[in-house]
Amino acid sequence: MTSLFILLHALSAFIAALCIVILGLVSHSAILSDRVVPSSVHNIRGTGLGLLFWPGVGGIVDFALFLILLVLPAKHQSPTRVINLRFPNSTLFVGIVIFLRPLIVLIYEFIEHESFLTVENWACAAKQDALCDELRAAQYILIPILILSASLLAITIWVWVRVSKEGRSTRDSSNAERVDANTSTAAV
Repeated sequence: MTSLFILLHALSAFIAALCIVILGLVSHSAILSDRVVPSSVHNIRGTGLGLLFWPGVGGIVDFALFLILLVLPAKHQSPTRVINLRFPNSTLFVGIVIFLRPLIVLIYEFIEHESFLTVENWACAAKQDALCDELRAAQYILIPILILSASLLAITIWVWVRVSKEGRSTRDSSNAERVDANTSTAAV
């Protein structure tokens, strides 16, 4: 189980590193688009550019939250159930959010790219190569993030199910011991 926690931390750290790259690319693209896009062009949609900040910042926050949830034990459980201390339901929730964020942004980005005049479309058509390349790179980095987050979610679900089964079997055996103790005290 320890190797799985190390794998989860490594996946989460790699996703956070890619999110930092996206954040850097999008920040520089926002600065470039303010300088390059003429003010006379009013029909350019910048929603996709703004939406790309979401996986950048959110990925870093999710990494920190996932790290905290995996490392810090809950105080209300006994020390014999160490595995349940490290894997509450909230860790599963964060794993789901880590997966859904790039999925939603990717779907929106490609729908918007095909349907509207975006900053990326304008930059590529106007031969603004730096802006065009950076925005495309930020979008395409979301694909490995999506794949890594899917594997992180799959491992998280697998461990969560395993921990839940162990918790149920421990709970059932402790309930059986209580019933036996109550039966023996009632017989005396």
